[in-house]
Amino acid sequence: LQSCPGYHAPGLRGYLRDVAVMDVLVRQVLPAGIHLRLESLEIPLDVLASDHFLSLTSHTWPLSATVQLWDVIFAEGQPALFASFLALLQIYLPEVNDGKDPGVCGSIPGTVVDCIEPVEVFRQAVRKGVAENFTYVLQRVCELTNRIPQTLIDKLRAGAS
Repeated sequence: LQSCPGYHAPGLRGYLRDVAVMDVLVRQVLPAGIHLRLESLEIPLDVLASDHFLSLTSHTWPLSATVQLWDVIFAEGQPALFASFLALLQIYLPEVNDGKDPGVCGSIPGTVVDCIEPVEVFRQAVRKGVAENFTYVLQRVCELTNRIPQTLIDKLRAGAS
């Protein structure tokens, strides 16, 4: 697949390169608070993005949502792939637990009762959000796709290789 060059090569070379690209895009495209939250939660971006990039959401998303996202990726190219994960971060990345509620590792109202690792909190929120309001997710994907030109991805990939 042209949208995922080298993702499944030995050592996941292409995937790890694009995780480095994603890290830059998080800083450049999303509000500053998102990157700070990622750092505070101590979530490795390669772990958080693995399902999204390596299976293009087919492992966890409902089939209809997966197919719609693939349509956008095929139509818009690699910028839509990056934009789709940025949208998920912007919408579903858990807040940092400030210590006031020791039983909750991330705060997604109404969904987290026991202490769950932030990666799992994020994955649960994505599954729930995509299933219940995919239209909103897709809207954010389209908005963010327009802010990520292919030339920027190519430039960042060249710098990360």
